[in-house]
Amino acid sequence: MNKNSSQPDYAEPGTRRSLQKNQGASLIRQKGLWRTVEQVEVATLEFEWRWNHLRLHAELAMSTPEEVEDAYYADVAAA
Repeated sequence: MNKNSSQPDYAEPGTRRSLQKNQGASLIRQKGLWRTVEQVEVATLEFEWRWNHLRLHAELAMSTPEEVEDAYYADVAAA
């Protein structure tokens, strides 16, 4: 949300994407692990997927989001 209004701030995702591209470009220029921007983008997406799907969350009783989601839908189907 924008600080000064109740309207959502749609600029944030674009800003984050721009930041990722700039960071990726600097890593490529430093002769890092990746040779192209596309390789950096794929590595970033893989990291974000692991972070959002596989890591254990303390708020979810040290379960992964996938485990919690599967249990939720199993409960809904059983009801």
